[in-house]
Parts: sequence; structure tokens; C-alpha cells
Amino acid sequence: MVRAVDPTPPSYDFEVNGAHVVLRLAGDLDATNADRLRASLDLVVPDDVAELRVEASGLTSLDSAAVRVLLRLRDGVTAAGGRFRLEGLPAAQRDELGRAGVLGQLDAGVRDD
Repeated sequence: MVRAVDPTPPSYDFEVNGAHVVLRLAGDLDATNADRLRASLDLVVPDDVAELRVEASGLTSLDSAAVRVLLRLRDGVTAAGGRFRLEGLPAAQRDELGRAGVLGQLDAGVRDD
């Protein structure tokens, strides 16, 4: 099942298949919209999620509020025994997370630009 949540930048949608969730992010994720994303995730991601895969290849920018949302997601998923993966992160955003010292914590993959 795919649910479009927000058609304006940033855009994100979820694919929920039982305890496996794919979140696709695109556009700018920052303080102006990170709380909205977090609230949507709280409603969609099951408590017993086995895997949350964040596909971030369409992400054009992120700030500290976005990083907090991603870390909170990771913490919730791993505390429940699930797996969190951040995949397809563009090089510029990967560098941002590296400078913030959280890249390894988010298990971030890199896309080929």
C-alpha cells in the first residue's frame, strides 16, 4: 500500500508492507517541515516495525531539525529490535551528515551522482 502524505516540497510517501516500511524523501527537509514529517511517521510506522528503509535520493537539503527526526526514527526502530537504513543519500547531504558527526549513526548509503 502506498500513501502520498505531502505533495509539496518536501515530498514524502510511505510504502507499508506489514512490519516493513519504506519512506521516500524528496526536496528540502528542514525546521519548517520536519515536525510535520515526524507526526506523519508516528501515525504510519507500526510499533513492531522490523525494518524502516529511508530512500533519500531525492533529498536536496536537510538541516539539524531533519537530522533530529532521522535520529529519533532510528532510535525508535532499533529500540524495538528493528533495522533502520538510510539509502541513496546524495553526496552533498552525506557530507552534511558527516560534518554533523551523525553519518555513521544513520547507516547512510551513497548514491552515484
